[in-house]
Amino acid sequence: MLHVFRASNLMFCGEYELEEARTFSRKILEKTVSTGKGALFQQIEHELSFPWFARLDHLEHRGWIQETEANVLWKGNTSYNRVSGLYNDELLQLATLNFEFKQLIYKNELTELKRWVEKCGMNNMGFGREKSTYCYFVVAASLTSLPHDSYVRILIAKTAIIITVADDFFDTVGSLNELEILTEAVQRWDARGLSSHNKVIFDALDGLVSEASRKYLQQEGTSDDISSNFKDLWYETFLSWLIEANWSRNRHKPSIDCYLETGMTSVGASLMVLSSSCFVKPTKKLRLTPYEPLTKLLMVISRLLNDVESYQLDEHG
Repeated sequence: MLHVFRASNLMFCGEYELEEARTFSRKILEKTVSTGKGALFQQIEHELSFPWFARLDHLEHRGWIQETEANVLWKGNTSYNRVSGLYNDELLQLATLNFEFKQLIYKNELTELKRWVEKCGMNNMGFGREKSTYCYFVVAASLTSLPHDSYVRILIAKTAIIITVADDFFDTVGSLNELEILTEAVQRWDARGLSSHNKVIFDALDGLVSEASRKYLQQEGTSDDISSNFKDLWYETFLSWLIEANWSRNRHKPSIDCYLETGMTSVGASLMVLSSSCFVKPTKKLRLTPYEPLTKLLMVISRLLNDVESYQLDEHG
């Protein structure tokens, strides 16, 4: 029944027989786990409690490493691939060393990220959320190609931090005049006339774009300058924040279509994905083509999920 339930995680829409098998196996497992104890029952409880698509590989691996009561390499009573305790101990030691190696990479990258936040002064803004650790965790949990793609993780995390700080500034702190000045500065990419929070945000943004552009040139050994593409993506995002700020200050209620058209950009998902994509599969094209429908779906889903979560938080105080 456990294997049937696991297999149902991979069902596609319309596979009704597998849906029935999932429902049936779940009922059996829930009844079984309520009456038993031990490693197997803990494993069943874990399968029932945590959705398969929401699990983090590294945490799953740690759970297996910490499990000492059972032979984790034994596939079942009918399996002929049962590994002896000697090799199991060696493989467990190897898995532990591998996990510790990955943890070291994570810690080093997080230390670098926190140092950057302090250097930019975004940890002393006096408002909003300090989300450096959270932003990095979200990125590292989903981009697990260790030890590769270190800069991609750092770039996305830095982008997410600036988005968080700037979004809070547009939502709660800045006056419309300040927001317009900052958006115009991003459009012309010039810090003249900026001060206080505006200057801190722009300087951090300018430094990030310059750093990413240099990194791309070094990585690809090309003379192509992609900084203008980065700047265009950021300006689109700042403009969407300004539009939403005007709606909020003037108590304007846009249509659903108008709201989604702006909101799918303001959530920042496309900015994080597209600005980092050239370091995964090098390209100077950071527009929505040729994956425009897929990118737009990502943007819309991210916006709606964000709104649902915000509504639930507000509803429960």
